[in-house]
Amino acid sequence: ALPAEVAVVRPLTSAYFENSASWENGKWVYTALAHAHIPVDALDEGFLMSEDLSRYKAIYISGSHIRRDVAQKLADWVKAGGTLYTSCFGLARDEANQPLDILQPVLGLKERQEPDMWSGVSRYGATGLAGFKPGKTPPENADTVTGKNPLNGSFTIAVGREVLDPAQGTDVMAVDADGKAALTKHRYGKGTAWMAGTYAGVEYAWETMQKKPFDADKRAFISIPVREAGV
Repeated sequence: ALPAEVAVVRPLTSAYFENSASWENGKWVYTALAHAHIPVDALDEGFLMSEDLSRYKAIYISGSHIRRDVAQKLADWVKAGGTLYTSCFGLARDEANQPLDILQPVLGLKERQEPDMWSGVSRYGATGLAGFKPGKTPPENADTVTGKNPLNGSFTIAVGREVLDPAQGTDVMAVDADGKAALTKHRYGKGTAWMAGTYAGVEYAWETMQKKPFDADKRAFISIPVREAGV
C-alpha cells in the first residue's frame, strides 16, 4: 500500500569482475530483508542514475564494482541523508577495475583489501543449494564475529572476509575474534554508510544449507541499518 523506502541493487558492472560469493550475496541480502518484512524496490545502475533517490531512506548494494558516475550520485545521496549498506569488497572498484576512491571516504575506510577467502561458493543452479566448498583454514581467531550494542549476537564466518581498516570517526559495530573490524558505521554529511567485512548475505544462507533455521543474529547484521534509518 505504501511505496518502498528501501532499494536493493545488483550492479551489472559487478557481474563482469566479481567472484561467485559476491554474485550469490545479493540474493541472500534480499532474502534477509524479506524475512525482516522490509519491502524493497529492485534497482540497477541505470535506475540509480535516472531516478530521484530521495524517496529511499536506505539502499543496499551487493557487488564489488559499480560505475564511477553512479558512485558519485550515491555519495551525494548519502551526504544528503541516505543510508548505504554494502558488504565484503562491495563498491571497491569502478568499471575499469580501478579503486573507487569516490566512495572510500563515504564508507569511512582508509583503504580496501582483497577478500581473504577460506571457502568456495557455488552459484545457485535452480535445482538445489550446493553449499560451500571447503578451502584453506582461516587465520587463527579470525572466524568469529561478535556484535556490539545493539548487535549483541555472534556467529562463525563460513566463507571469508575483507579486513576492514576504519578511518578516524568510523564506528566499529562488530569485531572478529582477532580484534579486526567486521562491521562499521560511518556518518557522512547527513547520512550513514554501513560496511560489513563478511559476505553477510551468503553467511545468512549457511544455516539453511545445513537444513537448519535461518539465524536471527545474522539477519540483524543486515537489517539494522533499515531500523536506524527510520524506515
